[in-house]
Amino acid sequence: MSQVGIVKILEGGVFYAKDSSGNIRELNIGDVILENEVVFGDSSNPTSAKVEMELSGNDVIVLNQGQQQLIDSSLNEVTFGNEEVIFTKNDIQNAWNNTTNDVSDDMETAAGDPTQQETQAGQEEPTEEGRVAARFSARDGNSTNVVSDLRDASWTEEQTTIIPDLEDKLIEQPLPIVFTVIDGDNVVWEGNTGTYTVKAVDAAGNPIIVNQDTIVYVRYTNIETDDNDTQYTHNTTIEVVIKAGTSQAIFTVQTKDDYLADNGERFNLEITGNNSTEFDMRTGNQTGGQTNVDTKILDNSNPSNPGGEDG
Repeated sequence: MSQVGIVKILEGGVFYAKDSSGNIRELNIGDVILENEVVFGDSSNPTSAKVEMELSGNDVIVLNQGQQQLIDSSLNEVTFGNEEVIFTKNDIQNAWNNTTNDVSDDMETAAGDPTQQETQAGQEEPTEEGRVAARFSARDGNSTNVVSDLRDASWTEEQTTIIPDLEDKLIEQPLPIVFTVIDGDNVVWEGNTGTYTVKAVDAAGNPIIVNQDTIVYVRYTNIETDDNDTQYTHNTTIEVVIKAGTSQAIFTVQTKDDYLADNGERFNLEITGNNSTEFDMRTGNQTGGQTNVDTKILDNSNPSNPGGEDG
């Protein structure tokens, strides 16, 4: 895709560019805008947020808050074949004036100076300036006068206005961007339960209420633990459901008490995706953090020997 503009000013919020393949990137001052990209503001932007883009034709487009715009060549140019032509108001006015003058000259040339037009009878009659008079023989032998003058002609046929088809300009509205993050216990005593929270937030970390039940997929992975240390086995996917009308969901991992002295073993919980159709829901926060949690299991006393370590 060719470059059609550049970001000149970006104030008070976050703006993105989305290409025809659905890839989204955050814009910064100096970033180029490519043809057929959609530029749009974050749903959490304040009313004062704006981005100004200067197009290749020196036109400037300003978007505020959550507005969006398809950036294509139709904004400042019309393309014919391999040539690019930019029309201005003065260009159109000059072209119209030149056309009017040419038509007037042609009409005067056709009329010529007042002359004598000879009839079949040998008579000569002057013609009016701007009018061409001609006589033609009819089949009955009589003279027929044909007068051609379009100066006073008018069109009575109803004119039809053609409205360009804008269907190909319609684009799918992008979904609001929401981030999913996870936090929870970094340490848990053997035999106890670790508690974790999955949240839906905006770019600033503020909670976002979902309007439909949304599943966030969390993968459980052994680091030093094995499949006998918690309720889950290695690479298990946990479905965490954020209920409609809420912004977060809490889930737990139960550890298992044993008699082995295995203090400090760790497992990991990581967000891997979601099933949201309401939002463009992304893993981690705006900077890519808070995607996973490591939890360390601390060894406790042997239940059969209180006060002593497992072993």
